[in-house]
Amino acid sequence: MNKFAIRYAFLTLLIISTLALMPLSAQEEGAQDFCVEFMQLQQTALETCQDQADETLCIGSNTVEARLNNSILNIRQVGETAAIGTFDALSASPLAPNSGMWGIAVFSVWGNLPQDAPEPVQLVVYGGIELSIPPSNEIPEGYTAPMQAFNIRATHETACVGMPPGVFINVPDGQVADFLINGLRIKADAQIFIGLPADNSYLSVSRYGTSSGQ
Repeated sequence: MNKFAIRYAFLTLLIISTLALMPLSAQEEGAQDFCVEFMQLQQTALETCQDQADETLCIGSNTVEARLNNSILNIRQVGETAAIGTFDALSASPLAPNSGMWGIAVFSVWGNLPQDAPEPVQLVVYGGIELSIPPSNEIPEGYTAPMQAFNIRATHETACVGMPPGVFINVPDGQVADFLINGLRIKADAQIFIGLPADNSYLSVSRYGTSSGQ
């Protein structure tokens, strides 16, 4: 198992553990079972994208759209990739119980990691969410590397309590990566999940399952 696969396995376990720890009513128990079943969709998407090139976006499911200047780009096939810089916005559909769809996109970026870093940072986007990249003249110094600064907005309330829309950041062991997300400066040195409520009133920043809402 390679390093990316190990980190992806950690992500699956983190979400399942979060679900297991939450108090549930009898009515919600069936929904929890459904949510755990969706882990296979996540795992398939991550395995599909695990060999993507650096500084690219990989389409993890066919309910992801990339756009440039409000025009939808023709990169919607699962496993298809696009170079960062060829799009300025992305939308990923919410987890949908009826259709079995869930928008997942994977980015491979170097950000501000040193040249001798062993591997790039992985950003995993989970729908329903919209991600946009600010114009270069709006990005402050220190955050100008590709995908180092971006904004996210939830588009739907999640169908699973333990699986909110957001972005999961995987940083190589021993490295620190700086990001500017919705104007919030985030220093990531491990596995970090940035979640959003349906009303977009705050960002929830979780590290190894320990939440520190911002």
